[in-house]
Amino acid sequence: MKPNSILSAKILVVDCNLDYCKYLQMVFIQRSYLTYIASSLEEALILTHDKIPDCVIIDYNMPYNGAHVFAQKLKSDKLLQNTPIIFLTSLNVKEVYIDALENGADDYLAKSVDLDVLFVKIDSLLRHKYTVESNRDYMDKIKLDIQYAARVQKAILNKEHANPKNSIIVPFAKPAGEVSGDYYDVERIDENNYAIILADVAGHGVAASMLTILIKSFFDLNITDENNNILSPSSFITKLNMFFVSERFEAGFFSTVFYAIYNDKTGDMDYSMAGCPIPFLYSKKDNKILFLEGDGPLIGMTDEASFEDKKIKIETGDIFLTFTDGAYEIFDEEHQILGEDRFEALFVSLLNHDIDDIPIEIEKYLLEYSNNNITDDLTMVAMKRI
Repeated sequence: MKPNSILSAKILVVDCNLDYCKYLQMVFIQRSYLTYIASSLEEALILTHDKIPDCVIIDYNMPYNGAHVFAQKLKSDKLLQNTPIIFLTSLNVKEVYIDALENGADDYLAKSVDLDVLFVKIDSLLRHKYTVESNRDYMDKIKLDIQYAARVQKAILNKEHANPKNSIIVPFAKPAGEVSGDYYDVERIDENNYAIILADVAGHGVAASMLTILIKSFFDLNITDENNNILSPSSFITKLNMFFVSERFEAGFFSTVFYAIYNDKTGDMDYSMAGCPIPFLYSKKDNKILFLEGDGPLIGMTDEASFEDKKIKIETGDIFLTFTDGAYEIFDEEHQILGEDRFEALFVSLLNHDIDDIPIEIEKYLLEYSNNNITDDLTMVAMKRI
């Protein structure tokens, strides 16, 4: 016989016929398998948890439906659920074969089968088991790396934002997964001026989260120029776009950006937009919703992109809201999208709430609408002039 290529794999043989168990144990040992035998269900379960076998061969006709009970117990055990189980029987009929596979067996063979066929089956099942376990270990490592990346991102991005004297600013961020592709910040520039940024990098994985850190670093260094003059919003976004393009990120790594310079003394907001959702401004004086004008291409698409500077004035009692598309690109159980119009209506319905509560109430509604299935990062910056 050809020696087994998988050395020292542990096999458990379970059969009421102890002589048959010993026979299989002898031939398996000759193939370099570590082999244990059990002649009852109780003994088999004890040995399984004691020895942690790599494969179990069990008689289909164990008393009291023992093979089925054994298979069900192993497949429900997180430690042992990947252990392959082969049912052996003298009943080489289709109905029994189907019954075995439907009740936890990974394969089914007649006791009269050529032993070389049995060895090949075992080796095949063991290779599959080791592949599954290797992939599981790899995925566990990836999951751990993502958790560390989330902690790093949180430590870098989640600082306290600046608080103007004449306005209340309420940021809100909830990632769809461990890490986020969204980024917001509010930074005080001087006595009166504040820089506000909201960015949404394409994707939700680690790569997108790392790009948010790059955007933050860029934001920290480029609010003002080398002469300490405040960059206009369009100049900032143009410079950010050139940075993205020059880094030659992989295709698909684009970002939407809303960027503004807000004067808390006068209420003037200069802003520029790059592919982002249109922010809302509730005008208390006119009692209506205004939509900010102007738009531009996504960041990172081309070095020829141009961006506009726009201006609005936020009066006392006005409420401003900017958000990423995760706020309205959500679906209910019937796959109906919430959409921009219904999101606007939701915002209008919350105008009498405290500004601190508006993002929380929006999230509550979105969770209810989606049946707790928000699949995109949800980030908002709400502001009320007082």
